[in-house]
Amino acid sequence: MDVVVVGASGFVGQELVRVLARHPVFEPVAFQAHQRAGRRLGELVPGLSVDLAERPIEPIDPRAVAAELAFCALPHGHSGGIIRELRARGVRVVDLGADLRLADEATWRRWYGDDHPAPELLGSAVVGVAEHVRTELASAQVWAVPGCYVTATVLAAKPLIDAGLARRDLVVVDAISGVTGAGSAATETTHFVNVAEGVRAYALGGHRHTPEMRSLLGVPVRFTPHLGPYSRGIAATITLPVADATVDADSVRDVLARAYGTSPFVEVRETPPSTREVRGSNRAVLAATVDDEVGVIVATSVIDNLGKGAAQHAVQGANLMVGVDEVLGLEGLGVWP
Repeated sequence: MDVVVVGASGFVGQELVRVLARHPVFEPVAFQAHQRAGRRLGELVPGLSVDLAERPIEPIDPRAVAAELAFCALPHGHSGGIIRELRARGVRVVDLGADLRLADEATWRRWYGDDHPAPELLGSAVVGVAEHVRTELASAQVWAVPGCYVTATVLAAKPLIDAGLARRDLVVVDAISGVTGAGSAATETTHFVNVAEGVRAYALGGHRHTPEMRSLLGVPVRFTPHLGPYSRGIAATITLPVADATVDADSVRDVLARAYGTSPFVEVRETPPSTREVRGSNRAVLAATVDDEVGVIVATSVIDNLGKGAAQHAVQGANLMVGVDEVLGLEGLGVWP
């Protein structure tokens, strides 16, 4: 199946190139980008085969897309108009940007500060983590892939809320991400000397992934992100109020284990995982327990922000959209040590 990557020059786009290069069904026929158009793929993504490395990055032009499926990996505000044109041409879309994740234009404007580029498309996409929307993806024309922090959080929290183990009250999320989560453009905050050997919180007044978490979980969420001194990976700690005194560590782990018992990319365990375990992969590893003294569930979730948090998650969902095994092209990915 012919596919195109729109936004191939950023870190997420580069990860898409890396994964699609070995996919047995998806055949990338074009790579488009606003930035770095005219350069060779091999200049951005080391380790590609010689023929793929020589492929050019073309300027973004949805009218030039001759493919059945498009992966859009663009900053917020840039993909809405392009998706409108792609859909008019009958192209199905996996959108890794933020433009279609929220259904309400006023909420978009509040969090992103601008008018929405394609308000008529709001509410038209399937939104959610692939493990939670498998049935909907089979017929989806557009899938809005959740943000990286959102994916890590929702995988751990949603089954506990839906099962009634957690009260529908304030959920507190603290998460740390590697620097690739800030994008490929160098800034003062991502400069080596400002990131190395330290961790800092940011967006204390509210992060744009917060309304996504609230929408997918259906509860109030207080989210604080942190920037860590490493390239890729997210570790999220989620604190949820227990529904009642009968909720214990065994019941929490049992709910998570049953929720993901047939999921090939999600592992549930007793001990907290490390981001190094999921580096370069589409895996998520969850652990949870109960703090009886204060009456809360404490869950932790680790993913690779470029893998399960973006590009590899996108390929997993695209597999489901076209009716092939969701693990196709994602087997064996990951790096250790």
